[in-house]
Order: sequence, then structure tokens, then C-alpha cells
Amino acid sequence: MGKFIITEQEKQQIKRLYNLITEQKTEDEMRTEFETKFPCRKWKLGTFKEEGGTISYTWYSKSTKSNIKFNLDGTLEYLDGSYQGSKVKFECKDGEYVETTTQKSQTEIDVDNKLKNFPCLDQDSENFKIRKTSDGKIIIGSRDTNNGGYIWYNLDDSTYFCKGGSLDGEKGKFSCSGETIQWGDITQSGTTKTVTNRLTPTHFSNVTKESPIIYGMRDNDEEGLIYEIQKKLKELNLYTGEPDGQFGPITLKAVEAFQASNNDVDGNPLVKDGKVGPKTIKALGF
Repeated sequence: MGKFIITEQEKQQIKRLYNLITEQKTEDEMRTEFETKFPCRKWKLGTFKEEGGTISYTWYSKSTKSNIKFNLDGTLEYLDGSYQGSKVKFECKDGEYVETTTQKSQTEIDVDNKLKNFPCLDQDSENFKIRKTSDGKIIIGSRDTNNGGYIWYNLDDSTYFCKGGSLDGEKGKFSCSGETIQWGDITQSGTTKTVTNRLTPTHFSNVTKESPIIYGMRDNDEEGLIYEIQKKLKELNLYTGEPDGQFGPITLKAVEAFQASNNDVDGNPLVKDGKVGPKTIKALGF
């Protein structure tokens, strides 16, 4: 009779299954489980932990300014910040990462209540970024698709300010006339940041063949795709600056250099046009 041979890793899994050993799984083992079950999301920047046989991944989100705990059962919870207490179910659906809120934080509930007084704004707190000021006031932010950047609304005193984009720095009052926003007195004009050779920022959404990421665009936060592209190009020693989310001349030069010496996933040379479309995105490993 021939010998039945199993690997050392398989032995460890069998022992754990029957509670024969209590050794903690390694970080690589835990990451592999998350990547296998949820391949549509990156699991690289956070911390893995095993407690009572349950694996979790905790990651700090710069977008929400809070620590988020992901569990292998497909649930997550915001541990602190304005979203503390919010719970979400997440999954990979058709290759895309999808979230469904199962419990809102108290701050989100407060925002929903305040939004009832502003019919010109979206009535769902999930569609805004939420912040609390040092004196306890609530402000919510939404993308300004016309000018780039974000518009932040103070729901307690009906003021707003712009961050990023061509109106960066503008402050003023706003009100609602039915479902139309009425912009009141401007208390501070826009002070667009000066960046050498930078075009007027243009907000982008999905990367498509018709709408690639091009020179002059910028991200609105530090989780944007341009930041990730710059970090990747820096790893390849092609991008010489610091990642800033702005597709300026240094980024353009780095993209062209990458395209000049790399192929797409089908093995064909990339077109050296300085535009980051689907083929270049995939070639970069995204």
C-alpha cells in the first residue's frame, strides 16, 4: 500500500480543525483567507488578528477618519470617529466590492434628522462624508462635480466652505429654495492653490476607455486612484516626487516612461500617450 502524503500546512489545518493545537495563524495565512474569500479588495495596509478562532482585519480609513474592523464573515464595524457604531455587510459581487449598511452610527442618524431641514441636499447620510467640529457641530461633505474638490455644509449654521478644486477656500452661506440650493453671501473668496504647470482640476469617476485618467486631473482625498498610481510608479523608480494625487508633469513623465517599456496583459506594447486607461491600469497591477 502506498503512503498517503500531506503537506505540513495541511497537517496544521487538520489539527486546528479538531482543536488539537491552539497556535495562532500567521499574518500571511490570515491575509490569504481574506484574499481568497474577498478577492475584490486589497488586504495590505491594515492589521490582522485572530481571537477565539475568528479572524479580523483592522484598517484606518483616511476618508472617514476612523478605524474599521473587517471580519471574515463579511461584516465590518466602525470603531471610532464620527461613524463609531456603524455596521456594514460587505461582499464581492460580480468582481466589485459592495457594502450594505445594517446599522447607522448615532452621528449618521443625527445627520439624517438634520437633513430633513434641507430639502435641497440629498436626504441620505450615506452619500456624504461626515465630520464633527471641535465644538460638536456636524458638517457633511459632497463632491463638487462642476469645480472639483468637496463642498462642506454646516447643518447647524447653514454655512459652507470649499476644499480642493477651482473654488478651494471659498466660504459663505447657503439655504434651500425647495430642492434648489441658494448660495448666499460669500464671506471668503476661493483661493485655488498654486501648483506649477497644473491644469484646472477635473474630477473623475470610473476609469473607462472613453474617460481615462489624464494630465490635469486630481484626487479629492488620499484614497484616490492617482495616489495609488503615483505610489506604484515610485516603487518602480519612475516617479520622482511625493504622491499628492495631482496628475501633473512629473506624473505624466512617469506614466509615459512606464508605457514605453511595458506591455498590456495580452503582451502588446502599451501606447505611450500619457493617459492611464484600462490597459495601463491593468499593466500597473491594479
